[in-house]
Parts: sequence; C-alpha cells; structure tokens
Amino acid sequence: FAKAQLAAGQSLPLEGSVFISVKDRDKRAVADTAAILHSLGFEILATGGTARFLANHEIPARTVLKVREGRPNIVDMIKNGEVCLVINTAGGRKAVSDSAQIRRAALEYNIAYTTTVAGARATTLAIKALLKVPMGVRSLQEYHGGTAQTSL
Repeated sequence: FAKAQLAAGQSLPLEGSVFISVKDRDKRAVADTAAILHSLGFEILATGGTARFLANHEIPARTVLKVREGRPNIVDMIKNGEVCLVINTAGGRKAVSDSAQIRRAALEYNIAYTTTVAGARATTLAIKALLKVPMGVRSLQEYHGGTAQTSL
C-alpha cells in the first residue's frame, strides 16, 4: 500500500499530527487505528465527539474545532502545516460540507487523507511498515540474481 501511495504521488508521514474525525458508526472501528498511530508517536487531533470517544478508550487526543465551530479550526491547522494526515468520514449534511473543505485543504497542501475506515487502517499499517523497514529501490536484475535472461 505504501508503494501504491508513493506511485500515486502521495507521501505518507512518518511523524507529526494526525486529524481524526469520523461519524458515530465508524468510531469503534477507528479506535484501533488511532491507538496504533499514537503508539508510533503521532499526536492525535480530533473533533469533540471523536476526541471524547478516543479518551474513553484511553487514546489521548487534542480537541480541535470543526470548520463551522469557529477559528482556529482544522482547515486553519492544515493550512498552517500542523497536520500530516487526515482521517475523515462524514455523516449528515453539515458534516459533509465541513468534510469537503477539509479535503480541499488537504489536497491544496499535499496532506495525505483518507475518507474510509479501511483506508485509514491500510494507511496506518503502511506507515508502521515504513517506520520498521524504510522503502528501497532495487533493479529487476537484483530481483533475478543479477543476470538478465532473454528468450525468443
């Protein structure tokens, strides 16, 4: 997954602050992902409901404002370079509007983001793998014992 993201022009962060805001039905599923990110040294930023849910599961999260709650909000933080990854699933009309602004800011500032719990998990496991073994580049010859074989 990490290589696919790199090929698509999206670099995955190895440190920094991760913003998590998920709809109620996704909160339980994202808790494991948040716990892994926290264990890897990432700071967790979250909107009120998500931050409370994570705190109830012993995952520390700093509460940040939603776009419609005032300033400075999560979009401001993205623009200021304070966020390296966005995990955002939206539910409801107001949340969808906020989500669109968050995605737009993430795209403009080249911040990795995912809008599904499965994507968040894959991204987190890819980051964990990159921290364990940095990605390298090898030639085809290195994969096949150093000699190029041709057949007609």
